[in-house]
Amino acid sequence: MVVDASCDGLVVMGNRICNPTTHQWAPLSLKVQVRNLVGLFRHQPSGEYRVLFWRTSSHRHQYYCPNDYCVLAVGSDNDPRPVPSPPPVSGPISIDGPAVLLHGRVVELELINAAGPTFIGAPLLLHGNMHLHWKRYREGRCHKILVFDTVAESFRHMRSPAVNPRHVMQLFDMDGMLAASCSKDTMMEMRIFALQDYESEVWSFQYRIKLPEVEIRCFQERGNWLAKVVSKEGDLLVSCFGWLLHCDRKGNLVAKFRYDDDLPMVILHVLKESLIQHTFFQKD
Repeated sequence: MVVDASCDGLVVMGNRICNPTTHQWAPLSLKVQVRNLVGLFRHQPSGEYRVLFWRTSSHRHQYYCPNDYCVLAVGSDNDPRPVPSPPPVSGPISIDGPAVLLHGRVVELELINAAGPTFIGAPLLLHGNMHLHWKRYREGRCHKILVFDTVAESFRHMRSPAVNPRHVMQLFDMDGMLAASCSKDTMMEMRIFALQDYESEVWSFQYRIKLPEVEIRCFQERGNWLAKVVSKEGDLLVSCFGWLLHCDRKGNLVAKFRYDDDLPMVILHVLKESLIQHTFFQKD
């Protein structure tokens, strides 16, 4: 089973939602199959848990974006409700990847790709918004941040930190601030940036993490490893062949875990225990 989304102790796997703490399961929808899931969020005004997903538009020849984004209340028997598609990239947002001029505006090919968007990592819920990191292009990576307002249920673009587009970037929550780690493919060290001024979208460099290469080589003699920031304190999990290593923000090896598979996969969905009862579990 693959974890597709998480929020407030709830986990989405395929077309079902569950609470691992209470061992309760329910279908996401009583009426439709939800595919191409983007994220799970709580709609604050109504208290409903909703999913955001996309599907190919039946009117794609009329729009710059051939994909319809929809929201659906978990456990409802209603039809999905469409929300406005992400706006074209314009103004101060830079274009790093392939783009076209459409109706007088520059539009990223990622947005008009009929195959649909793909995002790196898990959505980050912070300040009432869902932050999404766009996927890489075939020609290279692109570091674009798409923000979905979970109250107004609308999209906007956000400025990303000034990092090399060929480097690996990951969004995470750093004690209530939107943060991003950046590293080369070799993952010898990471640079950490934080969005200190959320409204003005001003990023600043925070600190650098140098990974313990000599110690890591004891577990993996050759090849590269994968490292991801997994906590607000800056702790990292490093995936090696047969091992999962825990390092602190100073690069010290804290713990190691043996793994049966070749390369353990670290997913960035957050899970916390919750005993809150939800009505959608009582419908199944």
